[in-house]
Amino acid sequence: MKTKKSRSLKPKNKPKSKIQPIQALQFLEDLRLLNSNIDGPKKMISIRLPEKIIQSLKTKAAYENKKYQSLIIEAIKEYLNKQP
Repeated sequence: MKTKKSRSLKPKNKPKSKIQPIQALQFLEDLRLLNSNIDGPKKMISIRLPEKIIQSLKTKAAYENKKYQSLIIEAIKEYLNKQP
């Protein structure tokens, strides 16, 4: 009779190594530019979201007379500004 080997459960979100000073400076510079009124070039990305979220975004955007992509950008900016 074979016995199963127990797997060690490793956390999926293992903390990465410490942030290097140059990375911290780049992050702060990115935040500074993010909060300025200067919009840089846009880059196309692909992301999978639940249909209910997309529909909710489109409904809210229509109510606010905006594009739903603009709401996503605003939400991301707000999230980034709240991070320590």
